[in-house]
Amino acid sequence: MRWLRASSGADQREVTEAEALDAFLSALNADEGLRAKEWDAFAVLVQGAEEADQVWIPQVDAILYRAGETPDYTFLTHRNLQRAASILFVTLAGDKPFDQVVAVVTYRADTRQLVTDFLWDDAAHDHLVTPHSWHRIADELNPLTTPQR
Repeated sequence: MRWLRASSGADQREVTEAEALDAFLSALNADEGLRAKEWDAFAVLVQGAEEADQVWIPQVDAILYRAGETPDYTFLTHRNLQRAASILFVTLAGDKPFDQVVAVVTYRADTRQLVTDFLWDDAAHDHLVTPHSWHRIADELNPLTTPQR
């Protein structure tokens, strides 16, 4: 399944970015962590870091939402997303060096609305998922209760 395509008239960079994002979303869609539980919506946060000109993925978090219930936290598999996320981050960064990035992907099943956002360096700090921050992040990103970005 193709999630998206570059618009007609897009330049080569836009086409490359769309292809990288499409491959990332396909890898995310294939992850068993999302398929193992029932959900009405989800928020996935993929943390990336660049060290010595290499991108690595230290953490992948998913927050699953059911209408009228408390959000549920689950891990997704790093190895399934490592390659696609690394390529996506390098493609989006272009020549700009970065220390860290957080990809935020939200999806609401009933409306099939998918939203992506990429937070770089200092902006990424507020979306690093820890045992102390995940409830705040879950509330902030909840696609069932917040207007989509």
